Amino acid sequence: MEQSINSCERDQQAPSEYINGAVTAVALLKSLSAFVIDQREHFGDYYKKTVDAMTAIGDAECKLDFEIGRARRPKCADDDSLQPAVVLTGQERFKVECFYVILDSLVGDLSRRTNAYAEINQRFCCLNPNEDIDTATTAMHTAVDFYRGHLEPDLVEKWTSGQPF
Repeated sequence: MEQSINSCERDQQAPSEYINGAVTAVALLKSLSAFVIDQREHFGDYYKKTVDAMTAIGDAECKLDFEIGRARRPKCADDDSLQPAVVLTGQERFKVECFYVILDSLVGDLSRRTNAYAEINQRFCCLNPNEDIDTATTAMHTAVDFYRGHLEPDLVEKWTSGQPF
């Protein structure tokens, strides 16, 4: 966890990820995504903690259920190979069918949100007082073009000359 926090602090060195010293949502989402990806390697730790907790409450059979191997025999079709059936323990099956699926789903959702917030951050970087004037002016032009019916076309000229909007 501490490594993830330190990684987040290193990743936040880009000026576009700071607004008045505050970390933007993009940097936080990138950090959270890296943390979730890192959790794939820690299934064994979660498994051990779960078995210990279940044993502590008197459900010692849970470990046995996870260790039983079950042969998975799908229906054979003409193009299937004649390889022997794959035998997965309950632990391996849970890891593949649930744990990885949940983590991958979280990473995918975080990636979509990161991209959306990055686009918002890029489109409205003109509101960041630390942004250089050329980048901010370009962003303002982009925003006015994108929101043509909602923003006045002379907004950029008013903004660059310091007039009130």
